[in-house]
Amino acid sequence: MAKMNIVVYDKNMRDTVYNVYKKIGETPLACIQRLRVTYPELKNKKLTYAGRLDPLAEGVLIILADESIKRKKEYLSLPKEYKFDILFGVATDTHDILGKITKLSLPTEILPESLKSILLALIGSATQTYPAYSSKTVRGKHLFEWARGDRLTEIDIPNRQVEIFSLDIVGSYVLTSAALANFIADRISKVHGDFRQDEIRQLWKLNFARIGSCRHHIYTLKVSCSSGTYVRALALLLDTSAVALHIKRVSVGDYTLKQSLKLPVPLPE
Repeated sequence: MAKMNIVVYDKNMRDTVYNVYKKIGETPLACIQRLRVTYPELKNKKLTYAGRLDPLAEGVLIILADESIKRKKEYLSLPKEYKFDILFGVATDTHDILGKITKLSLPTEILPESLKSILLALIGSATQTYPAYSSKTVRGKHLFEWARGDRLTEIDIPNRQVEIFSLDIVGSYVLTSAALANFIADRISKVHGDFRQDEIRQLWKLNFARIGSCRHHIYTLKVSCSSGTYVRALALLLDTSAVALHIKRVSVGDYTLKQSLKLPVPLPE
């Protein structure tokens, strides 16, 4: 069995920190449950995560126990690094592929030089509006609850200051409409919980049928950013229609993807 990643800060305080690899499709709470199943000695121990990952995102999830729970704010404030694929010509209400399509146009190729100029302008501090489909609480309800009730017009959606330390193009590729449709359907099928999957899968199918066969240009970006940055919402700062096709968190502070614990025990369906 893999050794758990435990960090000791000093001889007087023992911070127990699990650097766990969250799989595509599961929620952070489901990831905690898999940790408990893998290590039965954690069954009755209080655990919490520091820094949420969306269901379709994968990568480093910091899970805290013991004294580290008292220092959760410190772990939440750690900078993050992500790799993410961005698909242009599409907009959804969640800013990723697990959302209802609000705009879909025939794809056009975005030249690397143009994209580099746009990304360079995003370096530094920025005001980012919380995504409507997020767990941010407003007047006692999560934003996603306001959104699902079609009541967003009744509230002011808050924003926050974030900082982008670096944002670079690290790759690109092309998918046909058929390949992209299969990819999206496969990813949505991995999601557990109530995230409107059936409705969204059908909407993607209908919209792909509408635009027909195309070639979709996708860029892979790497971003280093402050805590609280919603990577899937970075597309809004690009001043064009775009969604996050795939997100992988590669580090949280000094906790890296390479060191993360791959839990072997699946949860029952």
